[in-house]
Amino acid sequence: MVGIGARRLAASGARRTGEFRHLPKVDLHVHLEGSLSFSLLRRFARDQGRAGLRTHDLAFHDFDGFLRAFARVCTYLCRPVDFELAVQYLGRRLRRDGVIHAEVFFSPQVHTRRGLEYAELVKALERGAREVKAAGGPSLLFIADGVRQWGVESFQVLLAEMERHPSPSVVGIGLGGVEDAIPSRAFAPAFAAARDGGLAAVVHAGETGPPAAVFEAVELLGACRVGHGVAAAQDSELLRWLKRRKVTLDVCLTSNGRTGAWPAGRPHPLAGLVDAGVPVTLGSDDPALFRTTLSREYARAAATGLDDPALRRIAGQAARASLLPPRARRRLQVTLEVAWRAWRPADG
Repeated sequence: MVGIGARRLAASGARRTGEFRHLPKVDLHVHLEGSLSFSLLRRFARDQGRAGLRTHDLAFHDFDGFLRAFARVCTYLCRPVDFELAVQYLGRRLRRDGVIHAEVFFSPQVHTRRGLEYAELVKALERGAREVKAAGGPSLLFIADGVRQWGVESFQVLLAEMERHPSPSVVGIGLGGVEDAIPSRAFAPAFAAARDGGLAAVVHAGETGPPAAVFEAVELLGACRVGHGVAAAQDSELLRWLKRRKVTLDVCLTSNGRTGAWPAGRPHPLAGLVDAGVPVTLGSDDPALFRTTLSREYARAAATGLDDPALRRIAGQAARASLLPPRARRRLQVTLEVAWRAWRPADG
């Protein structure tokens, strides 16, 4: 009986995934490096004359293992053209999944440490984004994701590069990596300078760290969106504060399960966050490494108990929380509102 139930659940999830694939969506939390398919990585390996990549090279069972797999993927991005091709690949993948706008994290510190020039990297991202749009794909913006455990000085070097080589496509600054490596307050002056320079703060927090990490990301670093933020569900006062501040949490269900950020066997707190009135979006995070898509994330969200009106609100919140200019953001909102209002779920 258990096997039959599991098969029915899987079939229902697959049907709902297909249903969501046909709806326009916005993905505000997707990492470029974590979106590279195994076949694309093998192509890069051949071009670089490297030994063949094996599936188990990217296997992981916890958050530390995930970070190692992510770092390994990054070593296959060696030339500016690799980034251009990576953006093109991601654009095609998003288009097939019904995504019409995405805000894509990339990790420049990882690549400049290996000798790549920040300016050349950004030009490659811009070329890739233009080619994606010209081919009918989604609009793309980029967020430079700093590496917390590499310290404030390294982060300040990144900000200086961003100031020397501004790009209309790079609209945000983030902070990812190991949450408990360095306190957020150490980065506060750098984030204040970045915000003064026109960059939005989009910070990973409350993924593996405590609820206080979410508070500090907003209060000390000025985050307008928090990546993951699921630890906030443990603190009802923090939830009320996030609701008052209208801070959006970009939740990544599959990611949280695969890395152990949310313990296996316990219900994911997404529904509780929504019930508390905290603005929430869904993100695919590292879709190739986690073997997911945004449509699958919506299907998983439905499986947590969220009803269809809640899913509509989540889709709309992604448009409202985007970093697009006001006029473009409003057009995006209208597009989603019209499509999701007309949506009639297959089972109702």
